[in-house]
Amino acid sequence: MPQKKNPEVLELMRGRSGVPLAAFSSLFVMTKGLISGYSQDLQETKPHLWQSLDVVASSLDMLQEVITKIEFDRGRMKDAAMEGYIAALDLAEVLTVDTGIPFRVAHEIVAKLVRDLVNRGVPLREARQEDLAEVFSATTGKALTASFDFKEICDPVASVRRRKSEGSPNPAHISQMLASRRSKLNQVGQDIELEEKRLDEIESELLSM
Repeated sequence: MPQKKNPEVLELMRGRSGVPLAAFSSLFVMTKGLISGYSQDLQETKPHLWQSLDVVASSLDMLQEVITKIEFDRGRMKDAAMEGYIAALDLAEVLTVDTGIPFRVAHEIVAKLVRDLVNRGVPLREARQEDLAEVFSATTGKALTASFDFKEICDPVASVRRRKSEGSPNPAHISQMLASRRSKLNQVGQDIELEEKRLDEIESELLSM
């Protein structure tokens, strides 16, 4: 379809990831049970290694092109999140913690609420706490006595900021992870430069003999 823009490069990279994985499996089978020292079997490992290195290197080159040139429509992404139901899980979790009901019951309540909102064309962030209370009462036979801020729980932006676990999408955690990765990349770059210099010196020494 002409209106579609498929991420073909990323799809191809995903497919090519099978090459080094298959090579690893082959190498594992080739080397299992070998005695210490050199065995003729090992000469068969080299083609798998070379092919894997070629695939990884070319894939990284393509990934660099993608990362440096990709553009995101931040406004459209935010609008899609705000008009959706991405915070439904947060609401179910808060219901469980706040009211003490089992998560499966909270899941059922939120699912019914979302189904009703979808039918009415209303995004979750525009729902009312009264809507939740009505579904809660119909499902559990009890009145909802919630102490949480319903609007805040249903806000997708607040949902991201509530994530506190290691590796979460919380902006503060993302900044920390980026800083850590950049520091590691810089160190790796320095190590590579030192190794290249060492190899160049060895090559020069050998050629001068």
